[in-house]
Amino acid sequence: PPKLRAILDNAHFIRRVSAESGSFGRRIGDWPAEDYAGLIQWLQSQGARLGGATGPYMLRQMGKDGFVLSQDVTARLVAEGVIDKAPTSKKAWAQVQAAFDTWRAQSGQSLTTISRVLAQSL
Repeated sequence: PPKLRAILDNAHFIRRVSAESGSFGRRIGDWPAEDYAGLIQWLQSQGARLGGATGPYMLRQMGKDGFVLSQDVTARLVAEGVIDKAPTSKKAWAQVQAAFDTWRAQSGQSLTTISRVLAQSL
């Protein structure tokens, strides 16, 4: 089954990244907050079944500060004029990242806190 296969594939992915970087956790931890969208895209392209909210929720469980583009967060980003639909293009991901970076700079809050506030703001 695909979900079981993904476990094995992701174990190989983590092992490869660990060999390249010394530690998978270090690689994630060193990823700059200003490119969190890039981290999500990297997980989607390199990991197995880490797209959608799975990758961001995994990162949150690891303690990485970041946002989760749930339906509510996406709806708020659309309402704010940041994007017109869930991001799929590099341009849309860059717009999402820029909005979160701006709100983080203005508020002094973490990406996680901003994401949670957006999710509750509809």
